[in-house]
Amino acid sequence: MVRQFLACHCFCLALLACASVARAQTADDVTKLLARFNDLNTLDLGKLGVKYRAGLAPSLAAVDADESAMKVLKDPHEAQGQGKPGAVGWYRVSFDLPEKIGKTTTSASWVVETNVQGIAEIYTYRNGKPTGVGNGLTTSFGLPANAWTKSTLVDAKPGDRITLVILATCNPWGRGSPEGFALRHLRLGKRTSPVYSYLVDALFNVREKLRTAKGDELKALQEKVKGPMADVEAVFAAAETGNANAFIEAVGKSANQLNKAIRK
Repeated sequence: MVRQFLACHCFCLALLACASVARAQTADDVTKLLARFNDLNTLDLGKLGVKYRAGLAPSLAAVDADESAMKVLKDPHEAQGQGKPGAVGWYRVSFDLPEKIGKTTTSASWVVETNVQGIAEIYTYRNGKPTGVGNGLTTSFGLPANAWTKSTLVDAKPGDRITLVILATCNPWGRGSPEGFALRHLRLGKRTSPVYSYLVDALFNVREKLRTAKGDELKALQEKVKGPMADVEAVFAAAETGNANAFIEAVGKSANQLNKAIRK
């Protein structure tokens, strides 16, 4: 009796999960789907206590820089320096590398994914020393919201202490930007396969189209993406198996289906 109850319970949960994806017919629903996908095998570093200080000087680029004038942001993704010429600010966060994130594991290197609205210098340290290409320095300039800069943690292993420092400025800098600058994306993971980006791009495109379409056009679009959106659930099912190859294959298939649907 207990076994039958558990089987029925699991079946009902699966139906509810599929139904939730099938109903992903609004821009907000797609945003939630993107968050679910990101949480599968990356860690949101914004939840670890990101510190911030406005102003360029004194520099906070060094791994042992004085953080006493910084404050922990309640919302690390909130925009800063809106409408202010010469707006600039420093972000810092430190953490220990975990054993793994999620159920799908690969032999790829740990990577910090960053998306800064504006212009950014990203300094990455492992156990007190610069790590990655460019002696630990990566730059980004005007990235679209659905792209990220990758900072590879060379030879990193669980337990290593990572310090991430970001100097962000608005673009244009001279006359200021109404939007200012912001940390739109700050995550840790091993998503080195380009297939991940394909699905993120597809979901962003669907969300933008759902956000802008009206009337009959919106209804037609919702009908087109209904099936592919429901099929995204296969990605989450593949992640539960712990098989990295099966997971990546499911991600690629889902991205292709979404892109095909919105091209029709």
